[in-house]
Amino acid sequence: MTLDSKPQIGLLIVDLDNTLWDWLTPWSKAMTQLLNEISTQTSVPLDKLNQEVRALHQTKGTVEYSFFVSELPSLRPFIQGATAKARYKNARATFDKALHRYYSTMAHETQLYPSVLSTLLTIRAAGVTIVAYSESGAFHARRRVKRNGLDGVI
Repeated sequence: MTLDSKPQIGLLIVDLDNTLWDWLTPWSKAMTQLLNEISTQTSVPLDKLNQEVRALHQTKGTVEYSFFVSELPSLRPFIQGATAKARYKNARATFDKALHRYYSTMAHETQLYPSVLSTLLTIRAAGVTIVAYSESGAFHARRRVKRNGLDGVI
C-alpha cells in the first residue's frame, strides 16, 4: 500500500441493540405494562414482582428470559404444573393478555433508528460484508433482524 492509496474496507461489525435500534425504551415500556397487568390480575404488589424479576434476571444473566413469568415465586399459586414445561404453558394461559401485550409492544416499538437501513444498504452495495452482534439470545435477535428488514443485509 502506498501513502496515497486508501485501505479497502471489507467488513463492518455492528452491535444491534441500542446501536441500530432502540431496544431499552421498548423493553422498559413492555416490561412495565406486563408487570402492572400481572399485579392487577393477581394482587401481588408491583414492588414484589419487580424484586423477583430483577433477581431472576441476575440469575439468568439476561433480561430477555422468555420463561420468567412461570418462575416468579409470588406467581406460583396462580400457575400449576409438575414440570417447568407445564408451568410455562399454564403461565402463558393465565397471563395471556399481559404477555401478548408485552410481545406486541416489543414487536411494534423496536424500530431502526432513522437512516440506518439506507446506510447499511449503501455499505452493503459497496461490497462490504456486515456482521451484527447482540447480547440478546439468537431467537430474539434473529426475530428483530427480520422484522426490521435486515435479513440478508447483515
